[in-house]
Amino acid sequence: RRGAPCGSRSRLWRAVLATHRHATSLPQIPGIICTNKEIPDDLLVKRVRRWAASSEALSAGAFDLLQIYETADGRRVPRAICGLLRTEMLLAESTEPIKTIVTVFYRARDYLNSEFWEDQVKRLSDILAEEFLGGGRGIQLMVHHNTPAWALGLEIGDHRLLAEFETLDVVGNPLRFGGQAVEPELLDVHGGGSSGSGALVGHRHGFHRLRSPVVSKRAAVPGEVSQGEYVLRNAGGEAVCGVEVLGVLPSRLVCGAAWSA
Repeated sequence: RRGAPCGSRSRLWRAVLATHRHATSLPQIPGIICTNKEIPDDLLVKRVRRWAASSEALSAGAFDLLQIYETADGRRVPRAICGLLRTEMLLAESTEPIKTIVTVFYRARDYLNSEFWEDQVKRLSDILAEEFLGGGRGIQLMVHHNTPAWALGLEIGDHRLLAEFETLDVVGNPLRFGGQAVEPELLDVHGGGSSGSGALVGHRHGFHRLRSPVVSKRAAVPGEVSQGEYVLRNAGGEAVCGVEVLGVLPSRLVCGAAWSA
């Protein structure tokens, strides 16, 4: 059989984690669900895999790719795809890690019926999150791309909108215009080698923080911006604002945890 019926939700999650995976199905989701290596390559899947492989966090082994298929004319047709990251989160002002699952992205692949298949893949994410968290204390996050004009429409069931994100494009170096240039300072918040690191740690604890997997550090490339915590200081040497550089892409930086005094 192409799809093995799954009587319990836990069997699907075990299939995701198993070394030899088999296509499965759920009563709540139409079609057949394939995971990771059993998903054949096509243009979109190849792009997703290249993107995941380029990320240290996603390539560390806790990221799973799932695709829903529908059988049409005797062949499987992809209808929706999503990526799930299993990790932990530190809540603001807390040092206790909490089990967390993040739907990094989801996308319908049947563009004539996209709303229906988006609902199905979001429901699949909910089912897997419920199984992964095991009914205990945990956090489920879902990243929505191409959101509707009225984002609050995403609040369905127990889902609540936490934040909306946009990008800031800076052309050239704004620090070089008008007055003396101020250079950002990279802090060593773990080694304690920089004055003011303690103040930055205090600011960082005010954010909810996803824990990144332990990965081997890549050798620094001359001229490349290093990942880490950066601050700007005033004339008195006090840190007045800061940001964390999470990743470096061609002509772009991925940043988070921005703060100002």
